[in-house]
Amino acid sequence: MESISFLIADDEQFVTVALSTLIKKAFPDHPIHVCHNGSDAWNLIQSVHPRIVLSDVSMPGLDGFQLLEKVRNHPQLNDIYFIIITANVDKDSKLQALEHGADDYITKPFSSEELLARIRSASRYVQLQMKLIEENKLLNELAKALEQDIKDMAMLAVKFLQARLPASADMLKEVAKASVWIAKQIGGFDREQLQDIEIAAYLSQSGKVFLPDELVKSPVMIAGRPTNKIMFNVPVSARDIVSSVARFADVGKILYHVYENFDGSGFPDRLQSWQIPMSSRIIRVALDFEEIKQRTLKKTDDEILAMISSEANRLYDKRIVILLEQFFATIESKGEGSKEKAIQIYELEAGMVLSRDLITNSGIKLIPSGMVLKEDTIKKIFSHHTNDPIVGCIFIKK
Repeated sequence: MESISFLIADDEQFVTVALSTLIKKAFPDHPIHVCHNGSDAWNLIQSVHPRIVLSDVSMPGLDGFQLLEKVRNHPQLNDIYFIIITANVDKDSKLQALEHGADDYITKPFSSEELLARIRSASRYVQLQMKLIEENKLLNELAKALEQDIKDMAMLAVKFLQARLPASADMLKEVAKASVWIAKQIGGFDREQLQDIEIAAYLSQSGKVFLPDELVKSPVMIAGRPTNKIMFNVPVSARDIVSSVARFADVGKILYHVYENFDGSGFPDRLQSWQIPMSSRIIRVALDFEEIKQRTLKKTDDEILAMISSEANRLYDKRIVILLEQFFATIESKGEGSKEKAIQIYELEAGMVLSRDLITNSGIKLIPSGMVLKEDTIKKIFSHHTNDPIVGCIFIKK
């Protein structure tokens, strides 16, 4: 753990000498910095980040309260333990110091015993704070390592599944990439939930592992209907396999509902619309796109997207279909020769031309593609977005 450094700011030299001498006796191996005006103190604080500051109120440049305010408003320096020193002994001065964010308050003249007691108390507090920071840093490092281990475990499972299943790692990687992107656009998922979606996407074929050889290459569903009665066992098998690892219990729940149709005609529980977990809805759309792509090698991505779009509200959540289209459009918009660009709502300007319909969360087509935006149109978009958000990005012609 790093040593505790001190900064003393006072325009009276005899005070800085006295304070430095006392602190050096109590903390002989700790750096001590001295300034005689507030401006120099602020520059030094930014440079060395002392852990404890003792500052007089009345100083040239910045006074003690102004210096304290700068420290408290700085995102990297606001952890400094700040002690105000003043000759004012009235109650209002003490309250003012505490209201500005001071950690402690010492009045002049002060006794050596009182000052050392205050500084030792400050030191214990700062040491505890530094220890907590180090422990949190270690916990974050362990969490990142665990997160990678979990992902590696999932990828190892995918490699084992490949020996039995026809789905390639490349296909599952695309399902995972699209699913995570869509989930981020929808929002409301924390880091662990996004990881669960990614893992579920990679393990989305795991329920087929117990299928007989003649069926293992068949899709579970085509046009929202199972290709064989035995396919009803696939989501149950997926849940049971994946949930055998305690960390993947939520992943198992996601996979259990992947084959529910949006209109309630799917399986295993015939859930519909809002009853289907959002994570399951997302993976279903991304997975079906990739499976159709494998089955119909001659069809273009646009043709497959059109097929999926035609089944929105029957098999799929329309918002997710729109976001899948946007996922591919966003990739294409970054390439050379692209004729459209993805922007956020706050980037809208008069004169822009929409290249895609603006669809809201409730399914309303707010503005059709091809419309030239005007100021009043943009105001209308913002107003509607407040209560019924636009789905995903906004695409404009370049």
